[in-house]
Amino acid sequence: MTNDNAFYPACALSHPGLVRDNNEDSVYVDGRIGLSILCDGMGGYNAGDVASQLAIEVLRREMRASLADIGHLTPVQAVQDVSSDLLIAIENANTRIRQEGVARPEFQGMGTTLVCLVMLEDRAVVAHVGDSRLYRWRKGLLTQITQDHSWLEAQIQAGTMTLEQAQHSRYKNLITRGLGIDDNIEPEIQQILLEDKDIYLSCSDGLSDMIENSEIVNILRIHSNSLEQAAQDLIDAANHNGGRDNISVILMAATPGKSSRGLFKRLVAGLQNR
Repeated sequence: MTNDNAFYPACALSHPGLVRDNNEDSVYVDGRIGLSILCDGMGGYNAGDVASQLAIEVLRREMRASLADIGHLTPVQAVQDVSSDLLIAIENANTRIRQEGVARPEFQGMGTTLVCLVMLEDRAVVAHVGDSRLYRWRKGLLTQITQDHSWLEAQIQAGTMTLEQAQHSRYKNLITRGLGIDDNIEPEIQQILLEDKDIYLSCSDGLSDMIENSEIVNILRIHSNSLEQAAQDLIDAANHNGGRDNISVILMAATPGKSSRGLFKRLVAGLQNR
């Protein structure tokens, strides 16, 4: 999935990996409005692919509506409104997944992670639940923007486990938050500043568990002008290292230097007319 002539150049790819028969990941990106959503249906639960698709469906619909309603706002006000709307959308997605699990016994207990990025000129809103991640590649440096909602991350933060120990732990995929698991959901939402030529990488743990940060940096450095090739190389690298899980990647480049208020309003108007 690529967005040609997008305001924010973007690309999304997903692959089942080399071990699993089905792909429980779901991805969505629209570089014309700066929206990306990645969900990883959680392993060990029923119908993880259904949960991830439901989450994408709700977030896509509600965030497109949110973005169509901010043309009269300042950039700061837009970020505040989108942050609030994103929280509501995540709560609605959680409710939808829970309701579907009740209505259809074969889906009971299904769940999904989520990482969502909304770019708004020179700012962005990020929301995540679970261990799907968002990274920023800026001037050759890779920074992890989100912090995993996982048992291992909690141990690392508490100082009871080192990073090296965590890499070899049998509890690597034990997450502590996920959509569809409980009635109450606690997404983490943050606001960040964008710089021209930033590249943002959303990924499922099928990528982050299989390749080192240094390899991600090298691929983005080589293919910073071809997001589609970079995404394909990232997936190929994860498969080369074993491909033990579904692998999903979304790349979106920030171009705030090309932004203008007039262009932003035209983009919002385009959404309103769809």
